[in-house]
Amino acid sequence: MRQLRSFGRIFLIFIIVLTFFGCATNRGVSNTETEFSFTAEGSPEGIIVHFNNIPDDAVHLSVFIEDITLSDQIFHQVLFWDNELFEFEFQKNDLAALRKIPDLLIPFAKEGHEYDVLVSIYTDKNLDEWTDYTSPNVIAKGGIYLTNNPSLIFSDNNRYLSLSVKPEFSEEVEFFQNGLFSYSVMVVLDEDNVRGGSSNWNEFTFPAHEIYNGSQEYFGFTGLLPVVGSVQANLIHGNMEWIVGVARTEEVIISFQ
Repeated sequence: MRQLRSFGRIFLIFIIVLTFFGCATNRGVSNTETEFSFTAEGSPEGIIVHFNNIPDDAVHLSVFIEDITLSDQIFHQVLFWDNELFEFEFQKNDLAALRKIPDLLIPFAKEGHEYDVLVSIYTDKNLDEWTDYTSPNVIAKGGIYLTNNPSLIFSDNNRYLSLSVKPEFSEEVEFFQNGLFSYSVMVVLDEDNVRGGSSNWNEFTFPAHEIYNGSQEYFGFTGLLPVVGSVQANLIHGNMEWIVGVARTEEVIISFQ
């Protein structure tokens, strides 16, 4: 779950082409600091999350689910925003609507698989501070899942990420046309600290070196460091935007000077 939280911060990118991030996983995980709580249960359509007392001052809410049956650190994410505050060019998943109907069906799950669920709530526009909430693991009773087996590798002396095939799902889904995929690159400084970035991209090959070199220039780290890449599918389903985990690379070691 710690790695899930670290890697997941990559996706808070305000729909821009490229963002660098730094993340230290020292935020508190709590179910009791506020009156907010949530529960999750399996259903034939996926996983249903019930929210209670979403804080009035919340400006952003993220929901992560990680398939712990697979044990490959692949996770899905759905993001809710205060659209009036952030003034996006196009409306995103609306936090105000979630407050009115505080139940969320996550359709991207596979029958019999066990999922770890985490909710993060942000109360400042800069998204610098958040609180994480967890619940007991849940087993899906059905849902939409990958039917092929895409792989992601580093190629060309670890300069690029290469996705083997386009993801296929058990039901028809719509890819987001402004970026079919979200490619992410994470430089692991230690167990609790990562640096990296993410970008939406329409191709099967992605210039990972632009992210990790840009991250080094921005943050100033040096040495032989582990680097990991991942790819998610940006989907539209049920009039909502979803970030669905597809594949993750093996760890490579890159020299930063």
